[in-house]
Amino acid sequence: MTDTDLLAARQRTHGEAARTARVRTMLMAAIHDYWAGPPPTPVQAMAIDMITVKLARIASGDASFADHWRDIAGYAEMAAREMGE
Repeated sequence: MTDTDLLAARQRTHGEAARTARVRTMLMAAIHDYWAGPPPTPVQAMAIDMITVKLARIASGDASFADHWRDIAGYAEMAAREMGE
């Protein structure tokens, strides 16, 4: 697969990069604006950030691309494990 083929495939599943970035930025802004709890740990902050990336890809690309959903579950599990869950 060439770089061009890979980028075309990712655009189909992940959406156009600039749009996905805008959606992710809006999601993170809403989270920051309405955050009411104690600050997240570094692991929780990374999980939140990556989950917003995955949600942005779902909104901008192919919502039926199972990897997006699996990745969200994986990042949520990573944060839960840090808390001993």
